[in-house]
Amino acid sequence: MAGAVSRTCSSTRLLARNTSLSTGHLPESLGGACPPLPPNVINPYGRPYRYWQMFLVVLVAYTAWSSPFELALVRAASRAHLVADLAVDAFFCADIVVSFFVAYRDTSTDLLVDDRSKIAARLEKDIRFGYFWTRFIKLICVTLFALHCASCIYVWLAFYYRVKEQTWIGSLHSDFKERSVWFVYTYAVYWSMTTMATVGYGDLHAANTGEELFSICFMFCNMGLACYVIGNMTNLVVHGATNTFLMRDMVDRVASYGKRNRLPVWMLEKMVEHVQLRFQMAELLQEEVLSELPKAVRSAINQHLYKATAEGCYLFRGVSQNLLVQLVSEMKAEFFPPKVDIVLENEIPTDCYIIVYGQVEALTTAEDGTEKFVMKIGPHGMAGEIGVMFNIPQPFTIRSRTLTQVIRVSHSHLLHTVRQAGTADGVTMFSNLIQLLDPLNLASYISPQYLGSLKVQTEDLTFTTDIRVVIHEQSNMASSRAAGKLVYLPGSLEELMKVGQEKFGKAATRVLTADGAEVDDVRVLRDGDHLFLS
Repeated sequence: MAGAVSRTCSSTRLLARNTSLSTGHLPESLGGACPPLPPNVINPYGRPYRYWQMFLVVLVAYTAWSSPFELALVRAASRAHLVADLAVDAFFCADIVVSFFVAYRDTSTDLLVDDRSKIAARLEKDIRFGYFWTRFIKLICVTLFALHCASCIYVWLAFYYRVKEQTWIGSLHSDFKERSVWFVYTYAVYWSMTTMATVGYGDLHAANTGEELFSICFMFCNMGLACYVIGNMTNLVVHGATNTFLMRDMVDRVASYGKRNRLPVWMLEKMVEHVQLRFQMAELLQEEVLSELPKAVRSAINQHLYKATAEGCYLFRGVSQNLLVQLVSEMKAEFFPPKVDIVLENEIPTDCYIIVYGQVEALTTAEDGTEKFVMKIGPHGMAGEIGVMFNIPQPFTIRSRTLTQVIRVSHSHLLHTVRQAGTADGVTMFSNLIQLLDPLNLASYISPQYLGSLKVQTEDLTFTTDIRVVIHEQSNMASSRAAGKLVYLPGSLEELMKVGQEKFGKAATRVLTADGAEVDDVRVLRDGDHLFLS
């Protein structure tokens, strides 16, 4: 055991040295524990480093506001502000040093790189906030920062001009130097805002050459800032409406296709409804996102979303968890608007569907060509499973009655999963199906050419290989290995008791397991079970 652990650790160190990755470094943001990093490397997902980043954000905001303010107003640059600025600069210097010790995530492997030679400063984007609001807040901050800087420069120009009456604020308030700093700053913000917005009320204006030159430069910068803000806001709006543009383009293409091929109006309307529903439910499906995830992650997501629904479906009642896990891993969700055909009568079976919510109806075509209602199917019901399980053309048309969400199970995946799960699960599923179909008189809905081979196809589908059990007389119950008879398990308890009567010459009324439990249904028995007849 110790040698195996030593070899594993050696292999892990060799892999980490060759790839510059720590194989156990699953990011904490993905649900893993805090990864074991070397003592001189900082975990970027750890709580201390996140607190450090939030503290630096506060310092950046303070610096962005105070630096232009202190430059414009000498009175604002007191000794306390000087000490605070030095302390902030010290923290920024420390962050530069710390950045060389912070591990980073390799996007190709999703592992943390802890090789000191490969670590570089980088900014981690926080995906907890939406792209729209992140960009919107950024544009607001850029605009406010430009406004603040321009206001501070206007204040500086007014305070350091030789004739205070010949300044933009001195022409209105000649005693502005004796007034509060905030009084002057408020006027400066007001004038900068009117200049930035190109309003120009005329109450404030440049009163000397320096102010005129700066106003010209400021308005040039405003044109660039306006282009930047308007361009980004346009991109945000267009990004939000991209789905609508794509839907309109797809609808136009569908309409063009229908006209070229002279499709009936009702068929074209159904196509358009399906396209619109597809785009409306795109956020719920997100197939593109799921396709990029590893198979194990996709399977775990499917288990969380669909397993409870599959367990509530009648066809899978009593089957093993192993079959459910394999089956659910490849399920796909789909949406259908009202009055849309999900399965067509007599088509080749390719998929069956589990109803999540909504309702569908099963229809068949009468001899006179009219549609005949067969049954209504609600949540946890199934559609198309008859053709799939019997491997025959679909006997019914399945049509949605309301907006319906379904889980699609492919024909090949269902058969492959049942074949891997074993005989018992196949028998259980087929028995569940027969119990549902007995009241429907299925033979009246299936073409005669398929009735003759239905039994053979059913045996091929459910993989009902013979189950062998060992039967004993109850007198030998103390020893399950004595005086037993190896027989094939018949289809019912009555037939099993008849076989026991033939073998032991005694009639039986009960069948018990080796543990003493009474058997009520032969479907619960497994190959190799020891049974006692009494």
